[in-house]
Amino acid sequence: MSNFGESSEVMLWKTDEGFKARLIQDEKNTEFIPENQILWGTQAKTISDGFTLVSDGSQGLCHAVPLVDINFDAKQKLYRPLRLCVRHYINYDEETGLARIDLSRLVKLTTEKELANASQTSK
Repeated sequence: MSNFGESSEVMLWKTDEGFKARLIQDEKNTEFIPENQILWGTQAKTISDGFTLVSDGSQGLCHAVPLVDINFDAKQKLYRPLRLCVRHYINYDEETGLARIDLSRLVKLTTEKELANASQTSK
């Protein structure tokens, strides 16, 4: 189970030894690289209880996302509007100064249109 948001993520999972948990919380000077990844899905199949079952015409893949009112472009067969917003956290080795991505986390699930609207609003 994972609960994620703009500034933090809580993850809980079960192992053979019992439950484990992790908290990632952004601080004022947290250094990260944001990335918006394209998620499979070219068309909506079913909408139920706040979820949309999306499929990908070119691959035949199906999965449910907790979004409704996703705008698919019927004119573009391979248009994939869903996006995963991810943060890759940078860690520096104190001895060598070498920087590397130490951890990545999901920030939100959204659409390309929402990202474009947010970008226009912030300008």
